[in-house]
Amino acid sequence: PIAKTLLDEWAQLSLMDYSITGHRYKTTFNAQFSQMGGFNGREVVGSRNVEEFNRIIAPYVFRATKEQLNTPPKLFDELVFNMTNQQRNAQEELRQTLELELRSIELWEEENVEDVIVRAPNVGVLYMKLQQVANGFIIDRDNNVNWFKENPRLDILEDFLSIEREQKIVIWARFHPDIEAIMKRFGEMAVAYYGLIDQEQKRENKKRFINDDKVRLFVANQQSAGVGVDGLQEVCQTAVYYSQDFNSILRTQSEDRINRFGSIGESSRYFDIIGRASI
Repeated sequence: PIAKTLLDEWAQLSLMDYSITGHRYKTTFNAQFSQMGGFNGREVVGSRNVEEFNRIIAPYVFRATKEQLNTPPKLFDELVFNMTNQQRNAQEELRQTLELELRSIELWEEENVEDVIVRAPNVGVLYMKLQQVANGFIIDRDNNVNWFKENPRLDILEDFLSIEREQKIVIWARFHPDIEAIMKRFGEMAVAYYGLIDQEQKRENKKRFINDDKVRLFVANQQSAGVGVDGLQEVCQTAVYYSQDFNSILRTQSEDRINRFGSIGESSRYFDIIGRASI
């Protein structure tokens, strides 16, 4: 229940009854249980009086560990691929100059990219752009998706799936173009679950993945399906991280979509696809 600070659990308990903690308002709760800092001391940077907090909530909270629920162990492996020369050159240009002229790389469609320059104004954006390049595309300043002529990340996923022929598999991807590329490559054997799909369609796609033997792949991003989606563990014990989100909480939560009460199999398997010499 606690992802970052005690505020996370306070919020959940307050939805039921604020008298559990004795604090109706966040400000009074922070005064007793939060360590403040940051700009003008107004940001919650940690927790304090944790033992007292646990004592107060003890009569209202029951927590079961994974060991108590007898969930299977997690096994991790990697699928490593070599980026193309175009991808490596593009990453190097971005690293050195924080800019990338799209006319200098080999793209699928080059008619309208003669004067397009991709810029990374800060390190956070730079990391995101480097990751996009390793995924076989890059988004320019006009929000257009520009594809490289080859995508070895997608190829190694296809190689892996050709071996795991009988398995239902969850595929996690960070970017919408990732999901769209996977769906285009694998067609009717895959369903998608991400932000561009409405809630009714998401429910239908999850239902098809669980109940339809012809649907092998559940392709999702962690923001949409990483937290709160249940039932995948009943039919699936394998997950592939096609591309990563930098949020460690979403990583842990998304892992647990197939590792929870009711999980099948003797273990839960996780494969990270990694571009050699990339971030």
